[in-house]
Amino acid sequence: MSKLKHISKQSYLTAVTSFFIAGSVLQNILAVKSFGTETTAITTGGTLISWAVFASMDIITEVWGKKRAVTTFTVSAIFNLAFNLICWIAILLPGTSDFIAEAYKTVLGTGWRIAVASVLAFWLGNYVNAAIMHTMRRRSKNVESRIGFEARAVTSTLLGQIVDNSLFYIIAFSPLGISGTVENSWITIIQLVCFTTIIETVVEGVVSPVTARFVGKIKKADDEKSPEPTI
Repeated sequence: MSKLKHISKQSYLTAVTSFFIAGSVLQNILAVKSFGTETTAITTGGTLISWAVFASMDIITEVWGKKRAVTTFTVSAIFNLAFNLICWIAILLPGTSDFIAEAYKTVLGTGWRIAVASVLAFWLGNYVNAAIMHTMRRRSKNVESRIGFEARAVTSTLLGQIVDNSLFYIIAFSPLGISGTVENSWITIIQLVCFTTIIETVVEGVVSPVTARFVGKIKKADDEKSPEPTI
């Protein structure tokens, strides 16, 4: 049997990028369900994975740089648009079950406001996240410090998520009186922005030590040569 090779930096990039793109699509699907009470909106199902999506972007920015990060979340935004388009086509095609068709439409048939809000907020939020991460890293006296990385990750996530959540909820659900769209009160929107941002930032802070170790492992892989497989 051949020995397992060390994981290369390129393999890490492929894995993290794949998770980022898949996670960005999944968080939009999960965002259909909201959590809270009749009077207080706390967050949506997308929060269950959105913190991990931002953490992935922190890893890409930290290891491969801002340019790679911008390319990654731009491709992901395009992929999300394509995903929504395919879902709309599937909804329009006749089905064999009205029950399944309605359920499918409810979960995946996001309106044009939600689709536009999702892509725009996602792109700008990730840009802010990557730009802050990159700037803080460039100004850091010790870029290899785990504590420094954790500070960059939490700060960039906080500001990036404020932009992301604010744009998404305002564009998608603000009470503008547009017929055929789902709208919420400004109080509900403010609650969702505040609670979601706080939750995502706190979770990012909790998992940042683990993320920092993972980043260190990837950086170490740079200097490791993959051994030739033996039979």
